[in-house]
Amino acid sequence: MFGNKKEDKLRLQTNNKKNERLWFFVSLCMLLISGFLDYFTGPEIAFSLIYLIPVATSAWFTKKPFAIVVSILSAATWMNAEILSGRFYSHVAIHLWNTTTMLGFFLVVTLLLDRLKSNLQKEQVLSRIDYLTGVMNPRSFYEFMDIEIERSKRYGHPFTIAYIDMDNFKKINDEFGHPAGDNILRIFADTMKNNLRKTDVVARLGGDEFVIFLPETDSTDAKQAIEKIKRSVNKNKNLKDYSITSSIGALTYKTNPPSTDKIMKSVDLLMYSVKKRGKNGTEYSTCSDFKTDNAVNKNNKKEL
Repeated sequence: MFGNKKEDKLRLQTNNKKNERLWFFVSLCMLLISGFLDYFTGPEIAFSLIYLIPVATSAWFTKKPFAIVVSILSAATWMNAEILSGRFYSHVAIHLWNTTTMLGFFLVVTLLLDRLKSNLQKEQVLSRIDYLTGVMNPRSFYEFMDIEIERSKRYGHPFTIAYIDMDNFKKINDEFGHPAGDNILRIFADTMKNNLRKTDVVARLGGDEFVIFLPETDSTDAKQAIEKIKRSVNKNKNLKDYSITSSIGALTYKTNPPSTDKIMKSVDLLMYSVKKRGKNGTEYSTCSDFKTDNAVNKNNKKEL
């Protein structure tokens, strides 16, 4: 069976759940050890801080509900260790008060670590997308391409990559200012995203240049997808008002794709050959191996 992105996503989700359950189990084992140590050291030695180890572990490596459960169990274990080790107070309510205080402390630590983890995850996501359009940035796209190339080599699946340049964009910035240009970039990116499959990827390489990756897509399906995008761009009222069109170079690899850099150079040349002929067009090419890819590069260099 050949792998695909849906299977990989499902596999990743399954692995994440297994990891969370594993870390939850590890946290409980840590809690059990902490309770025994607290009990055997007796009431004279303060041992409450050691419970932060299972609390912090569960907060960082599992979901919030699991971490809250560990916090509650930690407070209960601490209370039982206190009682069993021989610590007594003048009133039973003192035990309950101290346990509630300890529980509140554990929950605060849990919530703070969970918020910190969430913020770090958001920062990681933001570092991989283009801040203006919300699509992939060049760094994350090149990393994605490297993975997809290896997938294509392994499973023998075709893919298509399209290099897209917005025609007449510079005129918008010059005549109407950068805020108008930024808005057009967002509309252009959204138009492409709304006309692609969920498995397809859009990235902004910089300025008015974008790239689309169509996994498991041969030349016939790629033409249908790209022409659908062009029609949507040409029909969009906001883009039409500014005379925005697109020049596209599309390259399909059937087998044995070269490196990401070589692919990007090839598809970039295809796009510029469209620009040379007068914009608002598309050039398609299909590569079956490295030799075909090199031939495409040479032919386009002669054109340019």
